[in-house]
Amino acid sequence: MGKILSKYHIIGDVHGYASFLKKLLKKLGYEKNESDKYYHPKGFKVIFVGDYIDRGKEEESTIEIVKKVVESECGIALMGNHEYNAICYATPTAQGYLRQHTEKNTYQHQAFLDEYPFGSKKYKEAIEWFKTLPIYFEDKGIRVIHAAWSTKDIEKVQPFLNENNTIKDTLLLEVEKEGEVYKSMETLLKGVEYELPNGMVWKDKDGIKRNTMRFNWFKKVDKVTYKNCALSIPKYVDLPDVEICGGVEPYNEKEVVFFGHYWMTGEPAPQTEKTACVDYSVAKKGILVAYEWSGESILKKENFIFP
Repeated sequence: MGKILSKYHIIGDVHGYASFLKKLLKKLGYEKNESDKYYHPKGFKVIFVGDYIDRGKEEESTIEIVKKVVESECGIALMGNHEYNAICYATPTAQGYLRQHTEKNTYQHQAFLDEYPFGSKKYKEAIEWFKTLPIYFEDKGIRVIHAAWSTKDIEKVQPFLNENNTIKDTLLLEVEKEGEVYKSMETLLKGVEYELPNGMVWKDKDGIKRNTMRFNWFKKVDKVTYKNCALSIPKYVDLPDVEICGGVEPYNEKEVVFFGHYWMTGEPAPQTEKTACVDYSVAKKGILVAYEWSGESILKKENFIFP
């Protein structure tokens, strides 16, 4: 599709909750014309941040709605880590599959597999559609990605993307090597993760020992340390106040950036004046939200919309 005027509704992770998506699109003012195509009377377009599958019981309905919005030239659907995982789960390798069919991986994917039986015609069609989803979106003053905006990681995968930022077949071959491209795709679609220093480990809520932490790239900090930048680690874990060197820096660029992935709770609000997560945990009894962006360079809490 051609260049869109700077008026977007950025919609968070849907995860198979089509009924919530229908309500949100109605709340945002989207309608269908006589040709059954979506449009917005004020010229807004949708940007979906990815993760359409793998939780709710309306997987097929969700995909059909998102596809319809895109086919109506009324929006763009980006790839989330769940669509990426689905592609890898479906891609055979000499060792089995790019994402192995372990009990854990299959369990996480089961809601999708229940509606799209593995290997069926509709399954294959869905996987091919997932491959048409861009990794990221960028327009004047705005950036959108599923989990983490990292310019250096985007640059690493760019040679393996088409002009519209969809993946080439060669990207999956690179991912199989588990080298730099694999690591960059993990960062862009699953977030930034660091190993803790000096062999440190912590126990999660299930008692499992972990030696890594998610890095909060979307907030402002005075000093980039493990303590300041940890994400999703319990407060009782005493992380070292030691600087993290050579990794992804907290976002500090002039363009605003939107993303999903992080299962936010509470009242929707930007993380900083330039960063906003639109995932508010619809699949965990939360809400499905959108941010209405009309070109502003400073993000505002009042621009979040939800039914």
